[in-house]
Amino acid sequence: MVNHTVEYVLVSQIVNRSVEHYTPLGGSLFRMSTWAGSLAGRRKSFVMLAFGTIVVGLAVHLFGAALNPAARDITGDILWAIMMYWLLGAVFPRIAIAGRSVMTYAVCAGVELSQLFHAPSLDALRATTPGHLVLGSGFDSRDLVAYAAGVLIACIAEMCVPYVRPS
Repeated sequence: MVNHTVEYVLVSQIVNRSVEHYTPLGGSLFRMSTWAGSLAGRRKSFVMLAFGTIVVGLAVHLFGAALNPAARDITGDILWAIMMYWLLGAVFPRIAIAGRSVMTYAVCAGVELSQLFHAPSLDALRATTPGHLVLGSGFDSRDLVAYAAGVLIACIAEMCVPYVRPS
């Protein structure tokens, strides 16, 4: 007679070991980020990544004339979603990667859907450069796909960081 408890423990150890040591993505969607070990270190890493993404996004916005307008718009939307992912990581560093991905997409989609609403004061804010960069100007369903791509890119980038067991 086979003891199913022992069999389950052995299989789970093999699976866990393979996930932790052999996967090219370094871990799981359902673990929290372990960059830099400490909570403060993780926050600092996320803020630095957000700042770097902002710099790249501004470069695309200001100097992206070589790109056609659609490519520039999509690139900017992808970078905006990546920046939001890093910022939410700085605010909520203990939330698992999957949870942070869902939160990020919800924020991005919420901002995009808010562009369907037009009030004079909100439109005046969107007419400014900072307002346009943060809130956008008009709803485009294509942006929702770009946001999903940006969240996926940031999620994969975070998962590629080697898994470090919290001590």
